[in-house]
Amino acid sequence: MRYDFSESPDVDIFGYFGLAAEYSRWEEKTYTLHGGQESAVDETSLRAHLGLGYQASILGEGAWRSRLAVLPGISGLSSVRAEAETIFSVPLSDRLRLRFDVSMAYESDPAFDALDRLDTSLGAGIQFDF
Repeated sequence: MRYDFSESPDVDIFGYFGLAAEYSRWEEKTYTLHGGQESAVDETSLRAHLGLGYQASILGEGAWRSRLAVLPGISGLSSVRAEAETIFSVPLSDRLRLRFDVSMAYESDPAFDALDRLDTSLGAGIQFDF
């Protein structure tokens, strides 16, 4: 479900809500001095998806888009995910755009202890619109 907050053609501010059911399965291997042991792990969860977004035209034909989403666990309230993304793009031609983006993802309870809770990425590329 999405709700638009602005009526301007140059600026779009919106919020959204959804529900998601997730199922994950992976294999774990444990090694000791006397051999290895395998076990399967199944994980099922129900999450809400709450988000806010902003999109605007800037610098003539350029576009700025930001999105923030929070995904709290409904079946286990201690588990929360958050995602943020900002994209800036400028046209190179009618169908090509130069794109820069920054993305961050947070997981309060990662599946494995070796994983970081916060993941950040920077990107640049050429976008083809068809």
